[in-house]
Amino acid sequence: MENDFLSEAKSFFSPEFVNNMALSLNEEAAAVNRAMEAVIPLSVGAIIQKANTGKEAVAALYNSATNATDYFPPKPDLGKLHDEGAGNALVAEYLGTHATAVSHAVARYAGIKNESGGPLFTLSLPMLMRKLGEMVKSKGHSAEDLGRFVNGLKDSVKAGLPAGIEKVGALVGLSTDQIDEKHIKDYVESNVAQPKNKGWILPIILVLLGLALLIYFSKGCSSTTGVVSGLPFLIH
Repeated sequence: MENDFLSEAKSFFSPEFVNNMALSLNEEAAAVNRAMEAVIPLSVGAIIQKANTGKEAVAALYNSATNATDYFPPKPDLGKLHDEGAGNALVAEYLGTHATAVSHAVARYAGIKNESGGPLFTLSLPMLMRKLGEMVKSKGHSAEDLGRFVNGLKDSVKAGLPAGIEKVGALVGLSTDQIDEKHIKDYVESNVAQPKNKGWILPIILVLLGLALLIYFSKGCSSTTGVVSGLPFLIH
């Protein structure tokens, strides 16, 4: 049943949806798909970790899951991708202070921009929560039943974490490794290059062009007699 849950969770994100998500984030579809292979188990790991903190956490998970069936759509909604509301609230609740490090690790692993990692968790956690809620309602589970079910997912989730990012699972309780979040990239192995923000290229080009023009006109000024203000093309 645990493996069925993970398989069904992954099936939420169809190739067509991943393509649309990639367009929204200005990323390659293959890279986003690779990212989702890590996002889903890491998200479930965060849910498991939170549920293991006590009865109150299990009760909160139960309430979130049952409410999710009414609040979130039955399929991923691209319009919610950049939602600042409920999706981000779940990220804050379950990833907490690890959210930035985990999303950056996924970005490095998949070869997407750092800022693209966060929205993928914002989207996946609501869908996973709804999936849990559907199961709870269909089977008549109590909060304790849900807690036991979630804990039973740990081995399959850990096994489903892709090689290359498995060490990062420590941040969501999937291993006991010690992770230095400030150097999260050192714990990720990837054969794809992470794209960089190219917004600095145009300013650099403009600066270099300005320097070239300055040098050109400076040379013109020093080598030409009767030139006013270094602008020989104004003299007739």
